[in-house]
Formats: sequence, C-alpha cells, structure tokens
Amino acid sequence: MGENLDLLFDTILEEIPAPQGDPDAPAQMLVSSIDYNDFVGRIGIGRITRGTVNVNDQVIVCDFHDPSVSYRAKIVTLYQIEGLQRVQAQTATVGDIVCISGIENLTIGQTICAPQAVEPLEFVKISAPTVEMTFSVNNSPFAGKEGKFLPSFLHNQLDSLSPQHGIFHFHCLYPEFPPADKNPFFSPSSSF
Repeated sequence: MGENLDLLFDTILEEIPAPQGDPDAPAQMLVSSIDYNDFVGRIGIGRITRGTVNVNDQVIVCDFHDPSVSYRAKIVTLYQIEGLQRVQAQTATVGDIVCISGIENLTIGQTICAPQAVEPLEFVKISAPTVEMTFSVNNSPFAGKEGKFLPSFLHNQLDSLSPQHGIFHFHCLYPEFPPADKNPFFSPSSSF
C-alpha cells in the first residue's frame, strides 16, 4: 500500500487515451444530463465531442430521434467541471464536460451544434415514465377530519415542477380543480 495515489494517476495518464476530436471544427455536444436552477433555469450537462464552445455563441439544438426539433438558442453561461465543483468559464473545447444554461426546453439526448454544421449525435432513446399515480378527491367517511394538504395544492405543486425536469411529465385528467373554499370535499370543516 502506498502513501498516495500517484501510481494510479500515472497509470491513468499512460493507459487511457486523451479525448479525440477536432477543436477547430464546428461545435457539437450531446446533452447527457439535465439540472435546474431557479436563477438560470434549465442547465444542460454534457461532453463536447467536437469544436469549441464560447459564452454568447449562437447554436442550434437538434434531436437524432425527432428531426422536427431544430431551433436556435444562445449560450448564456458556461461552467466547466473541476473536481466536484462547477467553475464558470468563457470557453471550452473537445473533451471538456460542461454545463450550459440559457436554452429553454433542452432535454436529455438532444445535440447542441454550431449553426453551420447541424448534425445530431445518436443517443439511446429514453422511454416515457413508467410510474402512474392517481390523485383524487378523498371521499372516505373520514374526509376533511384531519390533514392540511389539499388536492388543489398538490395539483399546483406538480404543475409548477413539471417543466423543470427533463423526463418528468405531469398530466391532469381534471384540469379544473375547484379551490378549497368552493368544494366541500376539499374543506377540512366539511361534514357528511
């Protein structure tokens, strides 16, 4: 057993090849993860496979599995991953893992490309969510006897969260939940 990890790091540098790609070619990056921040919105995370990306670059977002997806966007902020931290950067090149914000509706599997070379990268398609839940009015004999969370509150919370996540979709069968004060099923003081 050694005192440090120098031997491991030397082996990694000797055995694992450096990222391949042309830093002078038009930019291309596959979004492999999504994050969300209340201040900047949706953040796309991925590795640059070709070219160089700069803050304020105009890009095209495209999708290998859906050719109808193709829209212009602008890179507002750019962060590089250093250790466990995100460090703000002005530019990043081939092989760098970056976090990009400023692109609304960005999802996992989409490609960010330079406008002069729109070529989506192939990505394994992510299937639809597999969990289904039904939230309905509590019509048991104990309805309204205790508790403070109302179905309308739950509906509003789920509806506000759904655009923040790449694969979370909220669909309401009854889009018009009545307010708590207008429906006896939702009122804690109602009696039957």
